[in-house]
Amino acid sequence: MKVLGYVHQSLSAFPFTRGGCEETVLVSTPLLSSFFYSLVALVPCGKPPLIADGVIVAGIKEQYKENDQVTYGCPIYYTIEGGPYKTCINGEWIGEIRCNKPCTLDHDAMNRQNIEFKYSRQDRIYSEHNDEIEFRCKRGMTKFGPVSMRQRCVDGVIDLPTCSGR
Repeated sequence: MKVLGYVHQSLSAFPFTRGGCEETVLVSTPLLSSFFYSLVALVPCGKPPLIADGVIVAGIKEQYKENDQVTYGCPIYYTIEGGPYKTCINGEWIGEIRCNKPCTLDHDAMNRQNIEFKYSRQDRIYSEHNDEIEFRCKRGMTKFGPVSMRQRCVDGVIDLPTCSGR
């Protein structure tokens, strides 16, 4: 540990990391304390992190300084959780962002389970994360198995109920 500053009976210590080395700066006055905080705040950030299924839609730069923001977006039918911003704070990107996948249901998958949409006649449906879909058995079929006829889309996954002609 490297210690910088003056010895004084009323010191404030400010630990931080710079260039991989842990350092502590000791300052003796409130004026120097606020000056030190403003110096630490100037630590730049590297490139913003990538997020799964997401893209940066605003704020792209060559270099990023304290409090710079980037805005993320998700593809159509995906839902964004958290964000949509990440902010450069003391050399790190702060902010939680996730793109949740939609569920895609088509006629073939539903035919294999002998089910249809309860309220729609579409051949394909896109359902956003956390949406609920209700199914019903095709004519002459009865529900079979433990999976409920009402299901929730969870990050691109939805369980399909089964109906049988038994």
